[in-house]
Amino acid sequence: MLNQSIALATRNLRGLAIALVLSLLALTFTATPVKAAGNPAAITINNSVCDLNTAGYLGSGSSADPWQVSDPASLWEVSDCEAQSPGGYYVLTADINLPTTNSPIYSRPIGYVQAGNVIPFQGNLDGDGHAISNLDVESNSSLDPVLSVASAGLFGLLHDATISNLRLSGSSSGDTTATGAGEEYSTGGLAARSTGDLSVSNLVLNLSVRGASRVGGLVGVAQNAYVANVTMAGEVYGVATAGGFFGYVSSSAQIQHSTNSALVESLTSASSVETGGFVGAGEEFEFRESVNLGDVSGVYNVGGFVGYAISVTVSNSANHGAVFGGSIISRFTGTNVGGIVGEASVANIQKSSNLGSVGVWGDLASGLVALAFAANVSGSQNLGEIYARDMAPAGLVSRVQNIAIANSANYGSISGNRQIGGLISRVSGAGSLQNSLNVGTLTQTPTWIFQSVDPSAPHNGYTASPALTTIEGLVSAGNFTAVSTYTAPPASRSASIALDQFRVKDIFSGWDFGSVWGYRCADAAPVPKLRQLNPGLALTSETCPLVLVLPPEPQAPTLSPSPNQEPPGSNSSTSSTSSTSSGSSSGAGSNNSSNPNSPQVIGTYSASPASTLTISGRSLAMVTEVWMGTYSAKISVSEAVQLVVLVPNYIPLGTYDLHLKAASGTYRFTNALKIVAAPTPLSSLLGKSKLLPKFTKGKSKLDNRQRDFMTQLIGSSTVSKVVCTAITGTSMGRAERILIRARAKAACSQAVRLLPDANVWVQSRDTKNKFIRGRVLLTFKR
Repeated sequence: MLNQSIALATRNLRGLAIALVLSLLALTFTATPVKAAGNPAAITINNSVCDLNTAGYLGSGSSADPWQVSDPASLWEVSDCEAQSPGGYYVLTADINLPTTNSPIYSRPIGYVQAGNVIPFQGNLDGDGHAISNLDVESNSSLDPVLSVASAGLFGLLHDATISNLRLSGSSSGDTTATGAGEEYSTGGLAARSTGDLSVSNLVLNLSVRGASRVGGLVGVAQNAYVANVTMAGEVYGVATAGGFFGYVSSSAQIQHSTNSALVESLTSASSVETGGFVGAGEEFEFRESVNLGDVSGVYNVGGFVGYAISVTVSNSANHGAVFGGSIISRFTGTNVGGIVGEASVANIQKSSNLGSVGVWGDLASGLVALAFAANVSGSQNLGEIYARDMAPAGLVSRVQNIAIANSANYGSISGNRQIGGLISRVSGAGSLQNSLNVGTLTQTPTWIFQSVDPSAPHNGYTASPALTTIEGLVSAGNFTAVSTYTAPPASRSASIALDQFRVKDIFSGWDFGSVWGYRCADAAPVPKLRQLNPGLALTSETCPLVLVLPPEPQAPTLSPSPNQEPPGSNSSTSSTSSTSSGSSSGAGSNNSSNPNSPQVIGTYSASPASTLTISGRSLAMVTEVWMGTYSAKISVSEAVQLVVLVPNYIPLGTYDLHLKAASGTYRFTNALKIVAAPTPLSSLLGKSKLLPKFTKGKSKLDNRQRDFMTQLIGSSTVSKVVCTAITGTSMGRAERILIRARAKAACSQAVRLLPDANVWVQSRDTKNKFIRGRVLLTFKR
């Protein structure tokens, strides 16, 4: 009996144990289910009921347990979840490729119910590094209010939203006709509109965004925005108020550590206003450590960073894109075009640069700010070419009421018809300049007059004699005070010194050459450079020698070629470490030898992979090989004073020594070449015409001055067509006409050398303008 009781108890305990284990297993699987595949068929979008849980998607929408979004249906369903419970948390668990076929759901923004009825996204979307691809949102005008979509973007409306760690590609096309219909018709890539506070970080965008007014690559219209570590590529087109990130910001935006490389254009009408590389227009902006690489084209208020702002601060940032206002083709007269800012009430530019060309088919073009009531510029510079068809081109600021400039410089060439200023064109109130310089060339151009307004003949015009004007190295017009601020001639109202005197440190009283300024004596014409804006250069605080002392003549090649005549490590970006003899140059651009017959390179160079590079110097015809570090470059033109080489398409970005091999040995020029990213496809020369410097009487061959002009003008351009026009007169005889046409042919021959893949042709045109008869006009086209 006792044994039977014990056996029964044992069986009960076993059963209890098995039941307990099964319960624990069931509990385990219930608490940590496998990732649900989802059931898109169970999702009904725009019914204001969140179907994610019933469709099998994981999460609850809390910060600790976000909804897990993994496909298009679950992504679009977040609008219903937000309608039911605003402010939820969402995370992508996979890349999402949107359907490429026409869909009434995925062609509308998330949250878009009908015109005037949009469910705002008020939550936090974490992309977790995943991508949303094939975005194809398009506005749709329809008599059915359910189908009518006015704005476009991934989201219709954001409110106090946070978007992070996401990649987004595709297109967003808003309404391109209703320019006066309010914010409902705004267009963006991420969202059409945003209200409240918007936080965007760690985004990579590659988008085509098109709309009418208030068009932004990121958001069309925003209220308050914080942006960090965002890169934008692609294109942004609008009729008015267009920007690479935002079309319009009604309150404030802070953008830092971000890059725009998208083309931004607003050129569809003469009334197109406010176009910027980052923002079209708004109230208050702060840009920090950001870069614009995209070309920007508009008509009125155009800037590399922002077209118009009430207050803007830019620090430790740079514009590399070409910025242009107006259109010679459409005859839109532009104004207020700046490398950083088009127009602002208050502009603060600190430790920032413009490196792109800035031009306007009209008035006011400058490297930093075109028009401002008050401006403060410190530690900043312009290196780009500045051009205004009419009035007020300047290196730093075109027109301003009150301004203070300190420790800043203009190195770019400036041309225009009237009021040409090296640093400022015109000060209406008071100006203060301190410890600054201008070494850019200042050139007056003729007035352009149209003969007809016939739209079928957009180029029907001619140039007249230049207007009477002032050309000043510092300020063209207005009152100002200058303390230890200098310019190279011409400068009738400013402290002027000869260019070769800029290499003498003692001239610059009160300048800080320890931490602010420095020299690179290897330059052909050393001038003070800002250390913070040239971090890759080894700058000295000492005066550069007036006469370059050359090292002894080399007794042996700098490099010891291997038996196959190739430097070692052809796939490495590190320069050869072979021992150097006395023939090694002491710095970039220095001569290798006192022997005048040895190859010598003048200056330093920048080029892009697969581009054409022109190297200037002496005794270069004897060079048989060119090496960039350990990468071989093919020689296409070899002359005494220049080499034209093809940069390898596989060479990594970085700084390289130039090695020139000749019969007498191999010569190294240290850090003479910097390989940079390729320029954007749209060249700043497109649609522009430039007069070639005058020929010597009776000559038809290009001299060094003319070759250098063309090299600097189009050496790294991306234009594909060059027209060389021989400008003749009706009274010219046949022999004189033949001479002028031969000059145009010589110019086109040089263009072929610089742009081997470009189409070039020669033509003749008669003119009544005696000032340009006998000259050659270069015109650049796509």
